Amino acid sequence: MKYAYSLGSVSHSSYKWFWEQAIEWVGATGFEGLELPYRAWTFNDGRGGAPLCKAAIDVKYGDAAGFARFVRGCGLAAGVPSLLITAGNLVGAMLENGQPIDALFDRMAHHGAEALEVLEGLGGWSLVVSVSPAIGMLRRLLPGKTEDELREWLYAGMVPVVEGLRAEAQRRGLSVFLRSEYFGVARGDRIAGLLDRLGPGIGFSPDLAHLQIAEADTEGLLRRYADRLGSVVFNDTAYKDEVEAYASAMPEYPQTGAHQRVYCEMGQGTVPLARYHDLLVQLGYDGWAVLETKDSFEFAVSLLKMANYRRKHLAGPQGGASWTR
Repeated sequence: MKYAYSLGSVSHSSYKWFWEQAIEWVGATGFEGLELPYRAWTFNDGRGGAPLCKAAIDVKYGDAAGFARFVRGCGLAAGVPSLLITAGNLVGAMLENGQPIDALFDRMAHHGAEALEVLEGLGGWSLVVSVSPAIGMLRRLLPGKTEDELREWLYAGMVPVVEGLRAEAQRRGLSVFLRSEYFGVARGDRIAGLLDRLGPGIGFSPDLAHLQIAEADTEGLLRRYADRLGSVVFNDTAYKDEVEAYASAMPEYPQTGAHQRVYCEMGQGTVPLARYHDLLVQLGYDGWAVLETKDSFEFAVSLLKMANYRRKHLAGPQGGASWTR
């Protein structure tokens, strides 16, 4: 198994020096690659120093290949093997730019195609896609629809988009994977219906924390889709959604209930990460494990805790590994 660090763990800062320092520290802790949360262009993201959208990468590093050289120079031998795009981020950018929700599917197709171009330039190989904005957001943008109706509306538009991205990815020698959050219409075990609808050409990138919050049969999903797994996210949580926060406007920041922090430092939650790691080894999984501590209060401390947890409970780096797909 190979180990990547998710830059989704890092607070969103506009300063280039901050991100370069963060990436250097990640390289120093022994990770082999990065997963980049690739964002849709907005004025603020585009002009900032955070290497999270094409405009910022091109301006600061010349192109994606230039950014990949910087990352490898920090000791991350595989560079950036995967990009993550989410419909949630895209809807936020659309609202900021005054675009209607009906434009979501066209915008997702464009955003995904751009991400594949950047991914190829980075020398990576996995585009991870989350197709659902938060249910609470969808209910506000499409009032009157039930959750089942929202799911069918979204799938009707997103399935052709994902199939188109798969075709373009294959042309470029890349792969596409699905991931879901606990607050989307494909949350928990519901992701199975979408995976089955799309077929074996689309992989499965599970986030172990989000699956637990959504009360999914995580082990069952890992076994069922063992031959389609990629970029498995090791993220910890002790959160229990007892107030239906999944349906709120800001489900990652609950305002009510006994538990108001969704994510926690690795090893301080209740997700049996080491057990799932062992299961993946038993299933013959030799892809990427993506470690993430989202919304950490202190990035450097969180990174050290994560590296220590990996050293103590997960397998170490594979010496002499070849960075193949």
